[in-house]
Amino acid sequence: MINPGLMRDKITIQHNKSALDSRGNPVDEWENYYTCRAYANSLFGSEYYAARQVGMEETVKLTMRYSPKLDGISTADYRLIFRNKTFDIDHIDNVRFENNTMVISAIYREGEISGGPEQTADSDP
Repeated sequence: MINPGLMRDKITIQHNKSALDSRGNPVDEWENYYTCRAYANSLFGSEYYAARQVGMEETVKLTMRYSPKLDGISTADYRLIFRNKTFDIDHIDNVRFENNTMVISAIYREGEISGGPEQTADSDP
């Protein structure tokens, strides 16, 4: 088990709700699903070089306490916010299936910064 004092970073996991814009086109609308504290670590060594070869060098691993809310969620419908940056969830691991610790691997989503309203196709720049 990880020392709780090391879990200094706040992360928010968001769920994608399907919505329609004023023209009836589908748009991504994200709502907060789960917020917690985590221990953040970047990839290093062989993990980093393997990720770099497939263009995923900006991957972080976030270790947190287990939560049943994260069991079985679809990584395609969820994302996370970490240090005001948006990350796609690549994988969620319930470490040794002990329901004590979870590790999320997440990839930085280039060009998206959390905290403000997201632009849709019909909004003015």
